Amino acid sequence: RQTQENVAELKTGLAAKTIELRDKEILANNKLAEMVKDQNEAQHRKVDAEKMSVDVERQQATIAVRKEKAQSDLDQAEPALNSAKNSVKGIKKRDLDEMRNLGRPPANVKLTLECVAIMLGQKSVEWADVRKLLAKPEFIPSILSFDVDKLTSRQIKLVQDKYLDGNPDLSIEKVMRSSRAC
Repeated sequence: RQTQENVAELKTGLAAKTIELRDKEILANNKLAEMVKDQNEAQHRKVDAEKMSVDVERQQATIAVRKEKAQSDLDQAEPALNSAKNSVKGIKKRDLDEMRNLGRPPANVKLTLECVAIMLGQKSVEWADVRKLLAKPEFIPSILSFDVDKLTSRQIKLVQDKYLDGNPDLSIEKVMRSSRAC
């Protein structure tokens, strides 16, 4: 009888341990499934990161090419800018007075000064207003300290459309022949 009670007690303990073992097995399987899911997500992230890395490298190569082109353009433009600044520094007051005193300036001189007036932010490009601009003492310094980056898209479009595109009278040679000051 004692043995039967021991066996019954052991069976009860075994049943409890079997249930506990099943619960722990379910927990372990769930944890394993979660770990596999996390590993798959990590693998996908790694693949995405590698793709992004390739894209970034490609963009950096494109940027490097653009930067090199921009630097080349700047290297070419800088001497012209310095030459233009030196030319402006060489303009004498009498040259400005000569232009200002013209009742009807040559067309290419007038067009050049209208462009300058627009780029300096003048609202009106009537000859009388341009003459007033030429009379201002800060006219030459404003040209010397001119910042191209401050031009508005409207100013650029206006100068490009109205003055530069297809205008044979507005060439460096023709303007230089008309007036030293331009």
